[in-house]
Amino acid sequence: MGLGLILRARARDSESFGAIEQLIDARFHDLVVRSASDEGRYVVQLHPAAEDVEFSMDDGVIVVSAKTSTVGPGYHAFLCELLHRLGGELDLAWTAGEDEGDETGYFLTSDRGALEGEMLAWLRGLCGMLAEQIDQGSTGFMISLPIDTVFEFEGALATPMGPRDAAWVSRVHGDPRQGIDLFPWWEPGRGARYLRDRAITRMWTEVRWREPVSESEQELLEAIDDDLGAAHEADSSLELPWAEWAEIAGLLGYDDPTSGRGARRPATIGYRRNLVRVSLTGGWTVRVPGHMSTEFDDEGTWSAFTPGRTIWMSSFRIGDADAPTLTAAETLPKRDPKGDPIELPDLPPELAYRAYTSTTNEGHPQLTLQIAIPHRIAVFTIVHEDPHDLDWAKRTASSVRHG
Repeated sequence: MGLGLILRARARDSESFGAIEQLIDARFHDLVVRSASDEGRYVVQLHPAAEDVEFSMDDGVIVVSAKTSTVGPGYHAFLCELLHRLGGELDLAWTAGEDEGDETGYFLTSDRGALEGEMLAWLRGLCGMLAEQIDQGSTGFMISLPIDTVFEFEGALATPMGPRDAAWVSRVHGDPRQGIDLFPWWEPGRGARYLRDRAITRMWTEVRWREPVSESEQELLEAIDDDLGAAHEADSSLELPWAEWAEIAGLLGYDDPTSGRGARRPATIGYRRNLVRVSLTGGWTVRVPGHMSTEFDDEGTWSAFTPGRTIWMSSFRIGDADAPTLTAAETLPKRDPKGDPIELPDLPPELAYRAYTSTTNEGHPQLTLQIAIPHRIAVFTIVHEDPHDLDWAKRTASSVRHG
């Protein structure tokens, strides 16, 4: 569910498709969050709250698709202007096939009022569905957020701009203009509010709220500091997240940019101040501190790291999971692992497991968990330098779930 566009154009020559990536990287490098390309496909994320814009080419026809309601009308208008610019420079005449086009009409009309109206209608419809489910007792909804991480938060709804309560949902269902604060890019252009809200989106979803331990974490904090500084310079009257900005400056070793402003509220922005549930390979999930750095290596092994604590996880399939002949217990390795066995009574009964503690070659305490459902097994290795962290390791292992 959401608003967006799908358009197509016949390429002038074989070089046109590659030129799209080159032009976006050259003209809008500061907007590119990440990108990837292979033969006949190029995806690029142009805002921290945006899904990928996807370009593909087949038989000389370039197709572009994007969802824009996760970010707002300012982003939708920008993307349309970007496509018009690409069309002019690369001789691409964008058209719509059957069941395609711009759902807001903006690409053809540049009607800002109609664009905002479509976004607000989408928001009202969304809040209507959410209100019905909240009335039935449901909560913990997440919209316009990555699907591989579940945040823990107070309220009924998590968004890139922070959590919202049930009263907000009801209020916006009645008057969607009261929900404009959901969109991190509402206004046209890239002015002070755009810069502030881009920073706020990153603070809510990406910042680990500790000193950076990698180049990418350092660059993230610097980008946020730059955005807030530029927003303040562009509009000194604009309200900013002063407490969080001061915290980020401190993590970077910078002077406090908010000094002299008097008393300020406590820093509260940031889903990653709390625990998060991370989706892993094989359908497994685990609950870890939000401040941990996480990654998958080329072999598919997942790891999470923060100074003094590290987690590794790999998953495997044994036999045919679609036609199971093994029970969960039979899926576990036949050989007992080395170490001292421990019980994890909080694991669901349908999961078979073995857990044991041991010591690494470096002398650090280690908890290993082998856990299975029929024909699928995962192995978690949890290392903690502080012996008193064993309870944390047990809680982490006990949080593993499947499905």
